[in-house]
Amino acid sequence: MVSKSSGFLPKSSDLRLRDRKDQFNGTENIEDFLRTNEPLDDKLTKQLKKPQSFLHRDHWFHTFVCLALTVASFLLRFYKIDESNIVVWDEAHFGKFGSYYLKHEFYHDVHPPLGKMLIGLGEYLAGFDGDFDFSSNSNYPKSVNFKAMRQFNAIFSALYVAYGSQISMRSHGLSPGLLHSHPQTYPDGSNQRQVTGYGHRDGNNDWIVKFSRSSGKANIPSHVSKGNYEVSGYGSDTMGDFKDDWIIEIVEQLPTGNKTMENKQLIHPLTTNFRLKNKELGCYLAATGLSYPGWGYNQAEIVCKYPWNYHDKSTWWNIEDHVNSNLHTDDTFTPPPSRFWKDFVVINFAMASSNNALVPDLDKYDRLASEPWEWPTLHTGLRMCNWGDSTVKYYLLGSPFNTWLSTATLPILVILIFVQLFRYQRQSLQFTEEKVWNVFVSAVLSFVGWVLHYIPFLLMGRVTYVHHYVPALFFAIMCFAYVVDYTLSNFNRYLKVVTYILLYAGCVYVYWYFAPLCQGMPEANLNYLYLQLLPGWDVSNAQFS
Repeated sequence: MVSKSSGFLPKSSDLRLRDRKDQFNGTENIEDFLRTNEPLDDKLTKQLKKPQSFLHRDHWFHTFVCLALTVASFLLRFYKIDESNIVVWDEAHFGKFGSYYLKHEFYHDVHPPLGKMLIGLGEYLAGFDGDFDFSSNSNYPKSVNFKAMRQFNAIFSALYVAYGSQISMRSHGLSPGLLHSHPQTYPDGSNQRQVTGYGHRDGNNDWIVKFSRSSGKANIPSHVSKGNYEVSGYGSDTMGDFKDDWIIEIVEQLPTGNKTMENKQLIHPLTTNFRLKNKELGCYLAATGLSYPGWGYNQAEIVCKYPWNYHDKSTWWNIEDHVNSNLHTDDTFTPPPSRFWKDFVVINFAMASSNNALVPDLDKYDRLASEPWEWPTLHTGLRMCNWGDSTVKYYLLGSPFNTWLSTATLPILVILIFVQLFRYQRQSLQFTEEKVWNVFVSAVLSFVGWVLHYIPFLLMGRVTYVHHYVPALFFAIMCFAYVVDYTLSNFNRYLKVVTYILLYAGCVYVYWYFAPLCQGMPEANLNYLYLQLLPGWDVSNAQFS
């Protein structure tokens, strides 16, 4: 007996095609697939080879979600971005640093320079002329288009040295600052004037070749201190001792564009690297890479030491500035070409040293500073501007929804990775190439990214703030996404949809609830007391100003 098949049921050929498509999706090469399966008719083969259309539902949905999130992120970042017309938080620093690039003024950037250069580009596009100094909490003048600047960031964030010459010297060590001295004295030891390393231009960086510092006329002796010899300033043009004399040892002459001026027996600004050896003690002037505490204004430590090797860069120096009215200026001087990789290493050491020198003052309580352990737990936030009732106020705090959930999933992620490795070792779990790549990129790299962006703050001695956790938070959120996706992978489709809807709804609701913190609080402090969920959140503390 032959029964008619229902028109609502798929034909056997359709079922067969679907099975073949499922098999083919896991095969990289169609020839391999055809060799291991029975022959197909031409129609089925063409359908298998045909790529999915861009208008396929999955492609369309993913594209729509990506565009929608992008538009939403622009709207949220631009919304009320000019609500406050005062210099807020790091605008005081980065706005000023960006203007240095705009005005072509050199300065030591403690961060990789591209970020500040982009800020300078934003200022240029906004028509900024570099006149405003971005003083903290000052009002923007009408001539400064601060709205356009904020919107831009929201889219992303020399010759022969003769006696009597006035010079400045730069170290080649881990803290490559300029040799510096000031009237303040060491608290113990010689109790004479401090000699330090300083990263900024200053009159106290100028030295007159003899050696005596130009403004204080203090010679540089070397006295014994713990571990190395102390370097200090004392005396005058007529007073000194046998430890004041230093011998110059040329260690390297860099080639310049003007070969006729290259005399390897002379000291040239910028191109000659040399060491300074104390004639009496035999030690060398050096920058250790460490910093003095508060009594030394956290400037670089300068000592006289016996180097471990001729190539110990902590004892290398070069002349940076040279002023001598008795000598003519050579307008044909061509500076040496950049040695990219050496300069790259030196500038990164300089940035790391400068950053690590930003240590907290133990004698002063900094209400804005925070400890790294407080960031993943949202133990505290940060006031970004003046907290007066008439001021538009901003409070830096991570979303409790994203931060707390991502922090909670970090140990879970580690457990999941080890469980999968254990099951694979026990041969109870099969790892395809696609699955290995998914675990590596989504889980392992995300967790490693969080570790590399968070753990260094636990080790460094510099002062830290809440915003230092932002890069690590980005990776923590990706870890959270992997844990959610892995947990729901064996659930049915409807439970997945409900879970994702709840997560998205929670994320949006928490943002809406805490929106005044980032969009601005123009009203009195007490009106925002409801946002202060934890004691460490000083959103509405009237005693703190």
